[in-house]
Amino acid sequence: MGYNESMKLDSTAGEARAMLAARRAMLESFEAEMSRRSPPDHAANLRIAEALWREGVSLGALPPSDPLEGIEVDVALARALHVRGAP
Repeated sequence: MGYNESMKLDSTAGEARAMLAARRAMLESFEAEMSRRSPPDHAANLRIAEALWREGVSLGALPPSDPLEGIEVDVALARALHVRGAP
């Protein structure tokens, strides 16, 4: 690959980064506006969670056969992420 080809790739990568940054800003603006327009609806969220649970049951994925499977990983992760406050 020659110098000019390398410059072209760098330019393309820079343009892609700029485009992604613009899209990210646009998405964050959209999310903020949606949050202002539609406050959280606990009842609707609960209905969605219950519907997802029922679907998991109908597919045979829920409830788990061993609810404690993988608990060691969860505990280790919780210990690693635990931050103690000031005494």
